[in-house]
Amino acid sequence: MADQLAATEAKAPRGSFIIGDIGPTALDDPQATGTSLDKLAPNHPVMLRTWSRHAVILNRIGLAKLGVKEDEPDPLGGRFLRSADNGKLTGVAFEYAAFRLHQAVTALASESEALQQMRAFLSQAARFGITSVQDMSMPAGAERCVALLEKAPTPIRVRVMRMAGTSANGRDTREGRSLPRNPTPLITVSGTKWVLDGSPIESSAAMRKPYADNSKSSGWLNFNEKEMEAMLRESLKNDDQLLAHIVGDRTTAAFLTAMEATGGKTIWEKRRVRIEHGDGIMPDLVSRTKDLGVVVVQNPTHVTIRELLVKRYGQERTEQMSLFRSLLA
Repeated sequence: MADQLAATEAKAPRGSFIIGDIGPTALDDPQATGTSLDKLAPNHPVMLRTWSRHAVILNRIGLAKLGVKEDEPDPLGGRFLRSADNGKLTGVAFEYAAFRLHQAVTALASESEALQQMRAFLSQAARFGITSVQDMSMPAGAERCVALLEKAPTPIRVRVMRMAGTSANGRDTREGRSLPRNPTPLITVSGTKWVLDGSPIESSAAMRKPYADNSKSSGWLNFNEKEMEAMLRESLKNDDQLLAHIVGDRTTAAFLTAMEATGGKTIWEKRRVRIEHGDGIMPDLVSRTKDLGVVVVQNPTHVTIRELLVKRYGQERTEQMSLFRSLLA
């Protein structure tokens, strides 16, 4: 990574943003901080983002470029890491703090650049024979996604889900609410997604037992059960499907408890509440998930990183996660 940055620093136009994707090996390295990036690329704003997008590392120029101040408060559901020595930002951000930075970078793209990328994506999808896609609308935002799709225009069906951000004051519950359900015959706006925990890439999924490779951490919930209950009630009030990104078993258990506290099977059985990923639907949680009518949208990405999962969770726990056959049965 250091070699790549040095090479890019030497040839990139001064002041241009350098953006790179990293994995868990780089993120886990104690040297992976903004201070290190300051030394490696002193003339450019730099953002290194995990390929799962749940964490980012920025240097000082990058933080300033995206409007992050030294005393920046943590947004709800996110965290900016700070030095234990002086309390200053280390340049590392997780979850909704990282999402905010993704949004800020995306906002730098001009309308013509964004439109060009949208058309390229739609063209590629059509070439593959894909007839419909679901767009989680992060980091561009639902309004911008719809505007770009209308201008492109989209040749295939697109469902845009609202995936709003947060601030230190709470969740943005207004994102995309002014949009019509069908801006055009091929565009549908429906569903709201919240990210309730992280992923095994960053060791940020909330687990009931500590991580096998870090006994001091079991991850964390981005939102507590009361906030989850509020999300569920909002979905009822707005007659809108709720999509919950959940990876860890502690998060799964908390979310199922929140569903039971807001009406249980009677209310939710036919509402098609979605759990995205669902790795943490352990054997003891399967029956509760089924009784509440939850739709599990498994993401096979995590199945392809088994070596990392065993490192993070241990062999026995890994064997109990992502139970495709059991869930189908």
